[in-house]
Amino acid sequence: MVKYGSSKGPYPQYLARQIWSYLMTFFSFVRPSENFYAAIEINLFSTDRDRRQIIAQLAAATSILRPVINYYEFRPGNIEIIATDKIGIWLDLLMDFSKASKYPIYFDTEGLYSERSFGCKIAALTFYDVESYKVLIIRIHRFNCQDYDLVKREIGVLARTRNFAIFGAEPFLEKLVPATKLYDCQRDMTSLKEMCEKIGVYIHKGQTMSNWARKFLRRDQLQYAAMDTVALLYLHDDQIKRGDLEKGKFPKKMQYANFEDW
Repeated sequence: MVKYGSSKGPYPQYLARQIWSYLMTFFSFVRPSENFYAAIEINLFSTDRDRRQIIAQLAAATSILRPVINYYEFRPGNIEIIATDKIGIWLDLLMDFSKASKYPIYFDTEGLYSERSFGCKIAALTFYDVESYKVLIIRIHRFNCQDYDLVKREIGVLARTRNFAIFGAEPFLEKLVPATKLYDCQRDMTSLKEMCEKIGVYIHKGQTMSNWARKFLRRDQLQYAAMDTVALLYLHDDQIKRGDLEKGKFPKKMQYANFEDW
């Protein structure tokens, strides 16, 4: 937003001060360089309308901001995050996930801002397998139509040996997997963040609307996507302990006749 506004001339002072106060809170976490800090301050309060140099400086600096998200779950020696846009790598890794387990595969998706030519509106599929201690993020928006269809077929094959746990509606998966293989961790339309907080798990949701189609995902994005599936394990375990599993069962295959084709 600040970079976009740079080309429009100085901000109204009341708005500049409001933005600056929000940024001060943000900077207390990320601690940017002095040059970046100064560039934003000039951008907000300077009356100089020729801002191309400032825009370039901001654009360069934002790419090297230190990550905000640093979950314990993904520190070295803990759960491994693997992100790929190569169909062959995904198929090889999927072999580990196909082994029978008492745990379901915890699944989530990240969306695209625009639809692909063959109808795909998903940027990434995220799978967490407790047994292999891996989170697999498939950047499906980079696949061609044939590979996209292959992914759907392989998920159907995977469902022969594994169940899936999701949070709320996942039309993409629900079209591929029998209802008896699905479990919904959501309760009463409560958000994932709220449900996690009730059991003492705190997750960041600041990457929800970020650009999942960018060439390289930032570490914050990887940890965000991965934690959304790991959090399902925590919710599922809590629901098992409390005997609250019945609400998560799918009584019949959900039909999404009115949904756009994912």
